[in-house]
Amino acid sequence: MDRKAIGIDLGTVYSSVAVFQHGKVEVIANEQGNRRTPSYVAFTNSERLIGDAAKNQVASNPTNTIFDVQRLIGRKFDDPTVQADMKYWPFKVINDSRKPKFQVEYKYETKLFTPEEIISMILTKMKDIAEVYLGKKVSEVVITVPAYFNYSQRQAIKDACVIAGLNVLYIINGSTAAGLAYGFDKKFTIERNILSFDLGGGHLNASILAIEQGIFNVKSTVGDTYLGGEDFDNKMVAYYVQLFKHQYGKDLSQNKRGLRRLRTACESAKLILSSSSQASISIDALHENIHFDSTITRTDFEELNINLFRSTLTLVERALIDARMNKADIHEIVLMGGSTRIPKIQQLLQDFFNGKELTKSINPDEAVVYGAAIQAAIYTDDQSEKIKDLLLLDVTSSSLGIETAGGTMTVVIKRNTTIPTKQTKTFTTISNDQSSFDIRIFEGQRLMTRDNHLLESFELADISLVPHSEIEIEVTFDLNVNNILNVTVMEKKSRKEKTITITNDKVRLSKEEIERMITHAEQYKKEDEIERNRIETKNLLESYCFNIMKKLNDENSADKVHIDDKKKMIDAIENTLTWLEKNQLAENEEFAHKLRELETICSLTMMKFYPTEDNVGKISEKLFNDITEDKNFHSTTLSSNSGDELSNLSSRIFDIRNEHHHMLSPIEGYEDKLLFPLEDAIERLVEIIPKIKRNASIAKARSTDVADGLTQDESAAIQLYTMEWHPNDQSLYMHINAALREENRDKITPYFCYLKLILTALWKLPSVKATVWRGIKEDLSAQYSIGKEFVWWGFSSCTGSLQLLERNKFLGKKGVRTLFSIECETGKRISAHSYYKTEDEILLLPATNMKVLGRIDSGNDLAIIHLREIQPLYPLLQPPFT
Repeated sequence: MDRKAIGIDLGTVYSSVAVFQHGKVEVIANEQGNRRTPSYVAFTNSERLIGDAAKNQVASNPTNTIFDVQRLIGRKFDDPTVQADMKYWPFKVINDSRKPKFQVEYKYETKLFTPEEIISMILTKMKDIAEVYLGKKVSEVVITVPAYFNYSQRQAIKDACVIAGLNVLYIINGSTAAGLAYGFDKKFTIERNILSFDLGGGHLNASILAIEQGIFNVKSTVGDTYLGGEDFDNKMVAYYVQLFKHQYGKDLSQNKRGLRRLRTACESAKLILSSSSQASISIDALHENIHFDSTITRTDFEELNINLFRSTLTLVERALIDARMNKADIHEIVLMGGSTRIPKIQQLLQDFFNGKELTKSINPDEAVVYGAAIQAAIYTDDQSEKIKDLLLLDVTSSSLGIETAGGTMTVVIKRNTTIPTKQTKTFTTISNDQSSFDIRIFEGQRLMTRDNHLLESFELADISLVPHSEIEIEVTFDLNVNNILNVTVMEKKSRKEKTITITNDKVRLSKEEIERMITHAEQYKKEDEIERNRIETKNLLESYCFNIMKKLNDENSADKVHIDDKKKMIDAIENTLTWLEKNQLAENEEFAHKLRELETICSLTMMKFYPTEDNVGKISEKLFNDITEDKNFHSTTLSSNSGDELSNLSSRIFDIRNEHHHMLSPIEGYEDKLLFPLEDAIERLVEIIPKIKRNASIAKARSTDVADGLTQDESAAIQLYTMEWHPNDQSLYMHINAALREENRDKITPYFCYLKLILTALWKLPSVKATVWRGIKEDLSAQYSIGKEFVWWGFSSCTGSLQLLERNKFLGKKGVRTLFSIECETGKRISAHSYYKTEDEILLLPATNMKVLGRIDSGNDLAIIHLREIQPLYPLLQPPFT
């Protein structure tokens, strides 16, 4: 079974997800195409937003947009750091039995959420991003945390993962993961000492690793969860609040929306100052309608934060001391985290190491998640040559011990001890005839336990009643690689003992609370899906209205539409738009009903704008211009309007019209053979299609510019997929599709060998989220009722260059027909490998599970079916293709 675990970098400001497959790490982009997703969750009166969508609306909804959750996780409400942070947050944090909770307004109700719940929402988002990309469910994860997260915080992260439906294989310190990423593909034959310096949005982690022949031995790790890019932002915000008060005599500090806008402007200025000597800040109506303008230089920014910048070196010094090394022992200084782009940080670090060059060869934003994905592959026993011999030896992030006489901390396991570890110490009672022994377990570095973090307390009762000097209590700490601590206490004389596993229940969520939150998480996900469908249908209705109105107002439409028909359509559209304005919160079914009504009124008349099969050839140029001029189309910008491109695009659109697909005929029992190399596959197919070898040579010759991650043979396979094979412009995939529908195994076998080759190549292309269009001459509408799920079988090349309004042109013929509007998550953009360079051509892969979301029977025997890919099944076929 192909066991796939993901790596998640759970950042204070941004999170990301990656997976190790095909011998390399793949950092996965979200639906916006971004490889980092903001760690933001927002609540409105109609929906919940996560990631980019949440951050994009924070200025207009600051009190209901949650961020910086990492700074609350595993902490109590009265923690001084929590109280300090609350001054900067526009959202409300309340005290619920000493546990902090976020209070928001959601769907006109006041709701409370724990930090674990909010983090679980972010983790669910990252999990969804990975599942869309991989085409299958994911349940195992390696997750990163700041190095100085204590036991309670790490346990709280595990609870959040449980709520999100994830099993934590390993919690790895961010800087350790980054070091793993740096040394992953480096074959050091002698030991090299690496300083991994990870300065992110909300933390600083520094780890020193000794790397030799695939063994990563962590020597020390230190961190500060209150030293990062956001703390630099805080300094700027505080400065400008004072400046605003000095210039205008107004106190901005209580204006939450104004503070949020100011913070956003400061964040942007900070980024600009990494590459420019100055940046401007300009905010309209910042406070009491005052427009605020200012300029900040890089020198000003450095002076504001110089103490914070220098404190980063204090942690580096501590890491060296803990590792028992000096500056000269460090061979490489590897920069991770977006804040390492700040020039002053780089200068201070380089000066500290006496001018030593800093290593910037790895993307600082992705190094941590890269390492997490590698560790996930190690934990799932990936047999890749790059993975199977790797070993990470991690360390404890803080000391563990018990309280002894006078409230002092006696350490049992020292910080930076390699794990797993088992340590034992012996103690005596402090009074004669003592019948019990109280154990209080702490973590931390301070001498007095009151300054450290209490993990657990319990009692060993009924011990021997003898003078204190004769009683010996043996305490054993057993800490595994997942930082789960078992404590055993034994009285040596009687051999009486007690063992507990530290759970820190006083801070953690109870089992009942976690189960309740899992139920709520599933409910919120269903609500999100309903709301997404509602908004999509509303947007479709609005788009239809405006497109029809645009066409009717075209000066060329006067001779095509009778004045009475035109008035009827305009009245219907204006009535619909008026209804829309008053019913923005209507249900999905209501929007769909209005769209059907409007389609019924408009579709017959709009047919007059489009060609019949008799004049298809005459309107190629008009079709081309209509498609490329509409700014709302999903098409890519064309580089040229040459006659060849025009001819290719037009012929491609009308070739699609002629393709027949019978999608509900899955074939079972494929011949299971190993994947053949390109040449071997060609030799087997040459007996069936004599032209393959010649065309394959052409495809290979054209594949000089190979896409990232593909071999020349794989790129040639994609080229070959779209090449012409017969005078009627049929391509190889049409032959393969025909074979897929055949029940004669003798006909399937020769194609199947080649099918595996093509799928292997296409598998490596990044997945595309898009809305594509597919027209079929036949009436298949009876097979597609709303809610029906089915398998889309066979390859399907679809166009992303089509709007709903263009459907009749696209189909080209009168008669019974079906148009599919398809939302795909894992389509493959093959425009770069296609003859039809001007088209945004998207490929749907075989065995993709689809669901019917909606349908419109709009007259003239035209059925419009709205499909969404709900689970691509082709990864289930992947093992034979690897």
